Amino acid sequence: MATIIAKTIEGKEYLYSRKQSYSVPKSSAEKIVTIMNTVKWQLQGSEKWHVYEIGEWEKDYMSASYQRLSIRKGIVKAHYC
Repeated sequence: MATIIAKTIEGKEYLYSRKQSYSVPKSSAEKIVTIMNTVKWQLQGSEKWHVYEIGEWEKDYMSASYQRLSIRKGIVKAHYC
């Protein structure tokens, strides 16, 4: 299983944006989501970032610009895969 963070609409967490999703380490996923939601990074209205567990085959449906996020000393960084 892979862990991703994706943008979703509050109250409809079962739907998520495939274009705005990022691979994250499972151990720091909640920390990254908390930071991204606190600073409202690329969010509008009732949108929020949410953690999802997906199967390896679902990665094919993600955006072409697949990114991996990491956190170090409270700073979130993006790495292109």
